Amino acid sequence: MMRRFVFFNLIEYNVFSKTESDRPEDFADVYTFEEAFVKPYLPSKRRTVVTE
Repeated sequence: MMRRFVFFNLIEYNVFSKTESDRPEDFADVYTFEEAFVKPYLPSKRRTVVTE
């Protein structure tokens, strides 16, 4: 529910635009915050530090 409100707030402030047919329900359960903004930015794997 919160994601839809965030998106439509961005439309209200002219960050995004919408068409006449766009509805808040169109954006329900599309992505989670973690899928969109956390996982893509995580390192692909941890590096192991080797000391001699």
